[in-house]
Amino acid sequence: MNRSTGNDGLSARELALSEYLDSLLTEPAPEDEFCTPSDISVEREQMPQAGFAAGPPTDDSTPEYLKFQTAGLSLAIPMEKVAGEMTWSADIVPVDGSPAWILGQRQFQDRAVQIVDIAMLIIPKARRDALNSASRSRYQHVVVIGNGRWGLACEQRDDQIDLSAKQVNWRTDQGTRSWLAGTLTKDRCALLDVDAMVKLLNRGQWSEC
Repeated sequence: MNRSTGNDGLSARELALSEYLDSLLTEPAPEDEFCTPSDISVEREQMPQAGFAAGPPTDDSTPEYLKFQTAGLSLAIPMEKVAGEMTWSADIVPVDGSPAWILGQRQFQDRAVQIVDIAMLIIPKARRDALNSASRSRYQHVVVIGNGRWGLACEQRDDQIDLSAKQVNWRTDQGTRSWLAGTLTKDRCALLDVDAMVKLLNRGQWSEC
């Protein structure tokens, strides 16, 4: 059976993802309550101000980014912000009293890494029903950030890519979605502001949990 497609040949699912990425840059973030995982220990590390920590380069450099997939979304983070990588393992154990978006923790280079379901944090509440009931079996990989404090669970690790500032549709509104640096419209990929994301996670505050 053929999938329904739009005028540009994209499937309905691809169109929905493309429209969602576009909305990230144009629509204000919902005024949801902050998530506060008060029952888990959170280190209060000093982090840069959220907003433009991962903004456009001021020169002609082409920084390297790591792309990965989760819940049908393509995400990318600067390689310089990657503290390490792990394969999904049975060694990941649940954390008592943690919120749903904390999948568990695992030791990595002498640190207890909190594994985060990043899809649950960035996908709107109305679209999360399938994620809430999904099995962990979809995860295959963990990208470690924040000096080894946090790990982003993903289904697939893609190639590393070089990006120039001109290729990115950068976020310009500092007041919303500080975790979003920009989007790659052609690749339907969201660039994450790792410093801002880690700051929110360290504080136990996420406006779209």
